[in-house]
Amino acid sequence: MWIIARPDPEGRLRLPNAARSAMGLRPAHRSEVRGICDRVALVVRAEGTGAPLVVDSRGRLRVPAWLRRGTIGSLVVGTDLAIPMLVIFPVTVLDVTGDLLGGATR
Repeated sequence: MWIIARPDPEGRLRLPNAARSAMGLRPAHRSEVRGICDRVALVVRAEGTGAPLVVDSRGRLRVPAWLRRGTIGSLVVGTDLAIPMLVIFPVTVLDVTGDLLGGATR
């Protein structure tokens, strides 16, 4: 499942209900998750290694500042409902990938 979403002015991104459910996060409860950056995307898992991140009781995750910069306001949020993790990256990654696949250069 892939969606395009925008963080609110405070940098919080509302996670899709299906993604929160797949990660085992309970509705109306604050949860701590783990995030790992690979310079292109933020990978968020319910547990394991990585920096602690908080999903508030409304299902919002505060997105790191590096991910908010240059996003033109939109982020791609992806999850496989069978795997308890999220991948979050700027929509600009799609532009670069499209250019590479199409043979265009900027």
